[in-house]
Amino acid sequence: MTAVLFQSLLTIAVLLIVSTSVTDAKISHLTLTRERRHYFVVSSFGLLQDGKINITIGDIQLRGKIAAHGFSIHQSNEKATEYDLNMLQMHECFLTTDRIGNSYVKVFFNGSDSNPDMQSNHHVIGGVAVSPPELSIVDGNAYYSTIIDLKSRLAENIYTIAYHHCDESPMDVGSVSAEIYITEVNPGPDYLGAGLAPLPKIYFIMSFAFGLCSVAWLTIILQNRKSPRLYRVHYLMFSLILAKTISLLFHGIDYYYILIEGSQEEGWAVVYYILTSAKGILLFVTILLIGAGYGFVKHALSKNERAVFLIIIPLQLITGIAGIVIEESAQGSKLRSMWKSIGLLVDLICCGAILFPVVWSIKHLRDASASDGKVAASLAKLRLFRRFYIMVLAYIYTTRIFVYLIENSLPFRYEWMGALLSEGIALVFYVVTGTMFSPEPDNEYLKVPVEEEEDDFEHIPMEDLKTTTGIAEGMKRVGRSKKEMLEPDF
Repeated sequence: MTAVLFQSLLTIAVLLIVSTSVTDAKISHLTLTRERRHYFVVSSFGLLQDGKINITIGDIQLRGKIAAHGFSIHQSNEKATEYDLNMLQMHECFLTTDRIGNSYVKVFFNGSDSNPDMQSNHHVIGGVAVSPPELSIVDGNAYYSTIIDLKSRLAENIYTIAYHHCDESPMDVGSVSAEIYITEVNPGPDYLGAGLAPLPKIYFIMSFAFGLCSVAWLTIILQNRKSPRLYRVHYLMFSLILAKTISLLFHGIDYYYILIEGSQEEGWAVVYYILTSAKGILLFVTILLIGAGYGFVKHALSKNERAVFLIIIPLQLITGIAGIVIEESAQGSKLRSMWKSIGLLVDLICCGAILFPVVWSIKHLRDASASDGKVAASLAKLRLFRRFYIMVLAYIYTTRIFVYLIENSLPFRYEWMGALLSEGIALVFYVVTGTMFSPEPDNEYLKVPVEEEEDDFEHIPMEDLKTTTGIAEGMKRVGRSKKEMLEPDF
């Protein structure tokens, strides 16, 4: 049943990969269908001198009483401007208010979709030129375009584009349908933005580093292929490192094409998504098996541990699907927002669930050391699994929370450091885990257990357990009758 479920979810993921193509990175296309949100962020981009942002909106259909709709371009060191915009939107229409700072540019229209009154260049940012919206007719539909051109080096920063629509009164609930196209580019050309341009190099370097680790781990496996310390989980660990290596390679290729062309190469993207989903599943399965002590402490999974596996594997497939939708959807789409929430929730559930087998293994070892007298071996492994538990906790918190905080506090030119930090932490986690559970002979924690030898002694008669002295070495006991035993030997 598990195999059938796994295969079904994998098929759904592959079909979704092939069929989903909503956005092309920084050449973005967003379709609004009866959109009722009063504002949402469409894109964020690190703009340098002579960089340009081209915004086009067309096929506009307004429903309800809408006073105005259009875009705001916000200059800030931070990507997220939702909170500030929300506070303004609660009281009045952001597009028509004058109570905003000089870090915004507004391009907006009145509520008539047939003959809009185009206005722009309100609250001009120093060093930023905004062209008046131009009208063009494509297939009978009206499209309006404006270009934001960065003229000064002093104005280099992150520019966040948000779309707004304002109802005529709080009682009105209007909606907008439209097609939005946004192209953001720096000189070079660079379609990734000032802070993300180094990403292809980073992923190539980290792929090479993980590749070296995979070669080293394969060497260790081959050197110890006849060792009783080599378990099947060690081969799974090699598969994980190999999947991580290839995934990073294709991730770098994917970002390279976005950097120079502004769009993904679909073939590379599909392979990357498949490998990333496989890598995520392998990572959690490997952590679960190691945490359950499979092979190291015991040779079978308990009922509870099997239940965790049945939960984690489908959830990881859902996380992979969520990642695909997030990558392929435009930043402001409802689909992206929904799947981002789903992915975050599922990821947190998985991260919490993988800790249970480690806790159960620690309890198993603690009970063993207290009951069966094999204190030294049990305590040594107990210390090992405690360290592994702490390391898994550190890995989860640093990659899920700490890296996110770092990314949102760095200057816009150093956004790439978040990806470098995340992959660097993953590399350290992989290396330390491999060192702790390596099948090499000098690893004291993976010594061949002596429990089976000790248990065999319970079935041997006590007289056969008598030890001999050095004098009696090599002598045989010859059976004698009771009468012979009473007679002297001389």
